[in-house]
Amino acid sequence: MVVKEINGLWSVHFSFSRQGVDYAMNQYLNKDISTIDQESFKLKLIDYVRSHFRMKVDHEIISLGLGGIKLGSHQTDVRFIFNEFPDDFHSIDFSVPLFKENANHHSILRFTDGENEIRKVLSKSNNYSYSFTRKEYSSEGSERREINLIWVIGPLIVGVITGLVLLNRHYRVNRV
Repeated sequence: MVVKEINGLWSVHFSFSRQGVDYAMNQYLNKDISTIDQESFKLKLIDYVRSHFRMKVDHEIISLGLGGIKLGSHQTDVRFIFNEFPDDFHSIDFSVPLFKENANHHSILRFTDGENEIRKVLSKSNNYSYSFTRKEYSSEGSERREINLIWVIGPLIVGVITGLVLLNRHYRVNRV
């Protein structure tokens, strides 16, 4: 799941395997979903996602607003915008036990505003929950930028040094 801000609008995007969705919905509804027409299934899945997604910003529940769903044969995508999201925040708490009906299920949470990003695996071991503060969010984003910068500049420096060594050897050999 990806929670992100684009041009001041915050949204969440879920991408599920269709097989995982079908199995969890069979368990959750306690009935064979093949007996449900596609439109009813979409509504039930949206209700399921809404009831299994909790996000609090500074201890205030942020509700899911308008949403959409795309059922594919292999992948199911669900998106919602948030009704409101503060411009600034101190802490965020997630509780997202989606598809806990599926054994050994894990979800990857990615929260980003385009500059900073946090990624966390939600699973049974952390009760499908994660909390962080603005400070942790900002510092993790800056650490990620520093690491990315090292991967860009490091090979460049190694290449320059290698080139200088080779040039030095070439000129030494040619002078003798």
